[in-house]
Amino acid sequence: MMRLLIGGLDHLKVILFKGIVKSEKELKLLTEALCAEPDGYGEREGIVVRIASEFKDDDFHTSCMKMVRANHVQTTDHWKHKEIIKNQLKYPSK
Repeated sequence: MMRLLIGGLDHLKVILFKGIVKSEKELKLLTEALCAEPDGYGEREGIVVRIASEFKDDDFHTSCMKMVRANHVQTTDHWKHKEIIKNQLKYPSK
């Protein structure tokens, strides 16, 4: 039994589920159902699953997972190999 938080990978980072999952089978059914639901922009890109309690950085790899839909990347070039374009965000003047 594990207390989990599941959120979307959409722009709002909403919590899709907060509660207890009692088995691996239940987790599989839940994550598949949540991935199949559309988000506010169309087809859901994926979800993030994490334990609800605090955890140390060293435990990240056993405390979080990300699921993305098949073929969600529609580009041929990997982002690491593209030119870095600085954003246009500016801090407010004091």
